Amino acid sequence: MFAGRGKMSLSIRAVAAFALILPLLGCVHDNSPSFAEAVLNRPMPADDDARMRECTWIRSEIARQQGLAGVGATIATSPLQAVAYQSIAQQHIAVLESRASNVRCTAAFSNAPAAPVPTKQSFDQCFARCLQYTDRTKDQCFDTCNR
Repeated sequence: MFAGRGKMSLSIRAVAAFALILPLLGCVHDNSPSFAEAVLNRPMPADDDARMRECTWIRSEIARQQGLAGVGATIATSPLQAVAYQSIAQQHIAVLESRASNVRCTAAFSNAPAAPVPTKQSFDQCFARCLQYTDRTKDQCFDTCNR
């Protein structure tokens, strides 16, 4: 009879401890921003170099998301889970493409920033930018800037 009381006392203590800990676990919140908020709220690049770095980051992040979709589909334990992995990756890629558009990358997979509103620039400026931001040869850049 005495041994039964010890077991009862132990289980009451366990329930009481659990009752004290459970509300504390409920107070833990994940206040981190969603993927879309984190990407779309990044500061806008201040100059062409920063824009190029941002376009490079976007390109690499899109490639990473595509890789995650492939890995997720491979390790999925059901077809529904595979579709879920791919769907999340597609949503993230759409957010990244939106960011690329906002930053004015010429394409999500390009380092070159979109051309600014046309302004008159010297031949030397045109030639330097053409060589820096395109895969054109010197002759092609010369012809383009000499118009």
